[in-house]
Amino acid sequence: MGLTLSAERRALSSSEWDAVAPSHHPAICGLDPEHLSALRVRVREMRNKARDRLSQQRREMRGKASARGAQPVGDDAGSKLKLRVLSAALKRINKEHARLEARTRRSSQATASRHALELKQANQVAPRHPAPGRTSDKGMAPLPNETIAPSGALNEEGQRPVLERSRKVR
Repeated sequence: MGLTLSAERRALSSSEWDAVAPSHHPAICGLDPEHLSALRVRVREMRNKARDRLSQQRREMRGKASARGAQPVGDDAGSKLKLRVLSAALKRINKEHARLEARTRRSSQATASRHALELKQANQVAPRHPAPGRTSDKGMAPLPNETIAPSGALNEEGQRPVLERSRKVR
């Protein structure tokens, strides 16, 4: 279950609240990407600091580390709440950052597609097809082979190969 704004405000100091307040819904939608990235870095640093502090407090409570303050820590509920608030804020910021990035990526893909289409249309040339050569019009046309003797010729040209094959005089 989420925390109310008043519970978040109580868990954080005033400077921390000033950093976390823009991560809530109406304000986060109006942030520009540069400011959102700066906010992301700042909240991540605060979250890491709170996580480390909570870890130190837990070690003190178990007796594995010496107390950093005048008295050893008896309870870590406030630090847990602070870490929860900062983690939730960072999650909202990351989600908004991903949404903006997806929108930019989507628009850049559309732009790239339009540019590619423009290049393709600008480079359109009449298609180069080779001449079709002989085509069928009314059916096949005879194409006699001029290099060989006509079939069944009895003159010298047609007779000589036959005689050479048979080796007989006629």
